[in-house]
Amino acid sequence: MNKAAVWFVVMIIAGLALQAVGVERGPLGRLVDAPDAAILKQFYGDLATVVSGRDKIETMAQFREVQRVAVDVLQKNGDFSGSLATLNEPINKILATALGDGREVPDEILDAETRSKLTAALREVSRQF
Repeated sequence: MNKAAVWFVVMIIAGLALQAVGVERGPLGRLVDAPDAAILKQFYGDLATVVSGRDKIETMAQFREVQRVAVDVLQKNGDFSGSLATLNEPINKILATALGDGREVPDEILDAETRSKLTAALREVSRQF
């Protein structure tokens, strides 16, 4: 290979490596390791999809329980290596701002409007990883 071809391959590999380590992580993604950020990005995106289904989760209490159980499974299966302690406050703030008064998420039935707001908030959480 000539020098230009070698340089091109090196640049591609460097770009892939930088992408793999999460250089372009969002604010929540920078609070955890790159592999954990990728897992949580997918997790919250999938959770948004589940919430958007009208027959899956009917109340905020059910949502909280589903979220809690899913996080426990992530941690117990060894898929997620970090701690969620640093993420709880910023994630709760996003949800509280979207659904409540900015401090607290109200316990309520998920009607069409609330479900839409929760889905959008979860997608925002996913984007921030």
